Amino acid sequence: MFEQFIKEKRYLCNASDRSIEWYGLALKWLPNDNPTPVELKQMVTSMREKGLKARSVNSYRTAINSYMHWISNADVKCGPGCKHPKVPKMADQQRILPTFSLDDVEKIIRWKPKDFYERRLYTLMLALADCGTRISELLTLEW
Repeated sequence: MFEQFIKEKRYLCNASDRSIEWYGLALKWLPNDNPTPVELKQMVTSMREKGLKARSVNSYRTAINSYMHWISNADVKCGPGCKHPKVPKMADQQRILPTFSLDDVEKIIRWKPKDFYERRLYTLMLALADCGTRISELLTLEW
């Protein structure tokens, strides 16, 4: 059943190679082709015991629920009315990323570049601080 699901995702839904790989990783956690709700709960417990964080379980959950919907032979999009067993979403702790303090930002603004390379670096730092983009996004901007 898993192979047929993956083939349909690849050829009928035009899933990327990376998505196909992700489906394969997620489906390896399933105990059998058609798990019961109890087996799905045991699977999540096993994932957590192996050290997966809630965020990883939630990622795999999406692929597993897609598979569970597929084996239920439903012709409609999955939604609240679906009767197939589902892996519920786990609560994920919110991480607050460290940011610059006001003093740090003022130090960056007060810095006076001396040559072309320092001016270029200064422009990058100000754009990163102002826009909050990733450095990879900023470096790949085009006119």
